[in-house]
Amino acid sequence: MADRQQEQDDANPQAQGPDSGLAVGQDRAQAAIAERDAAATAEARSGWAVFALGLAGLAALLGPGAWVAAGQAQALAGARANAALEAAGADWAWAAADGLVLRLEGRFPQEAARQLALAAVAQAAPTARIEDHAAPAERSPGADHAAAPAPVLLAASGEPSPPRPAISPPPDPAVPLTLARDGQTITLAGAVHPDLLDAIREALAALPEAPELQDVSMPDTRPPAPEDLALARAATQALARLASARAEIAPGVLSLSGAPRTAAGGAVESESAAAVEQALRDAAPPGATLLIDISRPPPAFSPFRFVIALGPDGPTLLGCDLRDAAERTAVLAAVDSLPGEAPREDAVCRIGVGAPSDRWGAAAVAGIEALGELGSGRFEMIDGEARLVAAPQTLSYQFGRTARALAERMPEDFVLRLAPPPPAAWRPGPEQTEQGEPAPPRWFAMRLGPESVSLMGAAPDAASRDAVAAFARARFGVMGVQDAMDLTEAAPPPAWRRVALAGIDVMRTLDSGTLAFDGESARIRGASQRPMAAREAARVAARFAEIGVPASVEVTVDLPAVAARLPLPPSACLEALQSEVEAAPILFDPGAARVARESLPTLDRLAAILTRCEGIAVEIGGHTDSQGRESTNAALSRARAEAVLEGLFARGVPSGRMLARGYGESRPVADNGTEAGRALNRRIAFQDAALADPPEDFEE
Repeated sequence: MADRQQEQDDANPQAQGPDSGLAVGQDRAQAAIAERDAAATAEARSGWAVFALGLAGLAALLGPGAWVAAGQAQALAGARANAALEAAGADWAWAAADGLVLRLEGRFPQEAARQLALAAVAQAAPTARIEDHAAPAERSPGADHAAAPAPVLLAASGEPSPPRPAISPPPDPAVPLTLARDGQTITLAGAVHPDLLDAIREALAALPEAPELQDVSMPDTRPPAPEDLALARAATQALARLASARAEIAPGVLSLSGAPRTAAGGAVESESAAAVEQALRDAAPPGATLLIDISRPPPAFSPFRFVIALGPDGPTLLGCDLRDAAERTAVLAAVDSLPGEAPREDAVCRIGVGAPSDRWGAAAVAGIEALGELGSGRFEMIDGEARLVAAPQTLSYQFGRTARALAERMPEDFVLRLAPPPPAAWRPGPEQTEQGEPAPPRWFAMRLGPESVSLMGAAPDAASRDAVAAFARARFGVMGVQDAMDLTEAAPPPAWRRVALAGIDVMRTLDSGTLAFDGESARIRGASQRPMAAREAARVAARFAEIGVPASVEVTVDLPAVAARLPLPPSACLEALQSEVEAAPILFDPGAARVARESLPTLDRLAAILTRCEGIAVEIGGHTDSQGRESTNAALSRARAEAVLEGLFARGVPSGRMLARGYGESRPVADNGTEAGRALNRRIAFQDAALADPPEDFEE
């Protein structure tokens, strides 16, 4: 009966009287609010559960540091949002951080107050997703019949708001204070107390030319200790005296790393690395832990080179770029083993970055040892290309044996090129007449090759020899001149130096050739690919007549070489490319897309052909045999075609004139059932890109 009566009462509240109906309405309103609060709590717990699972996955991928980073980000977002609410005077509201979501909680007095609170949170945390969980404040009975109170936007009305959860406002995040110097700006980031910020500003104000302070920090309510204030002042003054630096300050600990100013940047003695470090240690409070790393970064050299020449007087380092002190020690130890007086290490070697390989020092030592075996010559490395140049008097068989041994010792990262000795007919040395009597000395001789210039003969004195060698290096470049001139006690021709200098100028108009001066007349023989070279050589050779020395000049224009430089029409271009790869197929490392070392000369010749092609874009097609999976062969053929394209691009062929495609095993030219047929199917082919029929799965 009691239950039935209760149901009737609930169904007919008017039967219970006015007071009873009002009480029932209040109970239902409170129950609705409680039900919504319970739902919000359940949703919050669900959000925390999802966020916890996300953090667990993040920690599994990134390690324990992910937990710390996620917690700091969550605490930072909540702290900023609550600070914005407090600044806006919304004491009825608070923000609860739930992963990447900010929930606005509390009971708002009016709708305008809720809108203003949402705007404050959105401005404080622009990257967070904001959920509105605020509820209207409860009103006392009869409030609807009472006179409307004065508009109040951000102040609570009615009954007081329930107590805020323990999670809001969150504590100040443990974000370290960082100072970063870049140019004329010091950027301040992290959690900073106002007292600490004032200390940093005071330290900058005390400097004559202080950099600008850019503050991107967040507030910290924890007051710093006096020792931390002193540490911040010392760090700020140190940063102001460095070119670039970064400092991180924690209670009692300062970690600072940076680079000092250079003399070119106007540095004074007090701004050296040692002076800045000592000043920082003097200004730091007692007991503070200082972690200081002030060092100048090593310079970058481009090109990175190593050049050494070995002559009668010993080794000469013409260029010595090395990666570190240990490498310099190893290289100079190898130089010391060469005959003659070793060069001073502090005058020739530079330490820096830019080496193409971490085995740069090993390659240099191998080249030095090769020079020691030859007894004379030059070895040079410029970036990834090494070259061994023989002296004119080197025997051919000796050079060949040493070159083969050097090729085996050189790291794979380098390409070794060789400049063998000149033919024996042009070596200076004892000569005889047809009657067996000693021939008169060859006072000056010169040989011009594609990659080197050899100076030979008998110089009257060291000053004349050095002057002629320096003039030749100025005309042909330091790297290509070999000085093999000897000194003689015989009386030289009066015009020896003038003849040598004039002969060098004549040889400069040619691509290759020889010059011989026997003391009475000069003879020049040479070749060139320029049709005007003969006329230019004759014009410059007129200086011999001014000196009073007869001279004969014979210049041959290399018409085949001239023709090899003429532009090629599309059909001739494709024919030349295909003939080249058929004569010398491009080989690759087994199962890889790297061009084998023995095929690099083929790439050189292909690049020379492509630079002459006009009006055509060439397709570089990669093909394989049928061994292995079809998809694997397709990918390998495409990678090998791209490797050839990159090699040709590195040799000066414009990338816009080439296109790489991989056909895999789809287009054989021979029977894959035999080894000979499979070898023919593994190929690189060239065709007109506009007329090519690409594979179905090809994507531009």
